[in-house]
Amino acid sequence: MVQIKDIVPIQVTDRSPKPLVKPQVAARVKLKDAEVVFYTGVDRVILHVVLQELTGNVPQYPRA
Repeated sequence: MVQIKDIVPIQVTDRSPKPLVKPQVAARVKLKDAEVVFYTGVDRVILHVVLQELTGNVPQYPRA
């Protein structure tokens, strides 16, 4: 018996309603000529890395 394999296009849609929430500013950092705005829900690791980069306190990790 021979099986025919057809490629059928499908479209996946998310029908659940998405809440319209305006993001709130959690922190604003202003330096000489730069401004960084963090909103609620930002990942702590991202926040930590960005603040380290801005302040110049980037730790030197050992290379593998």
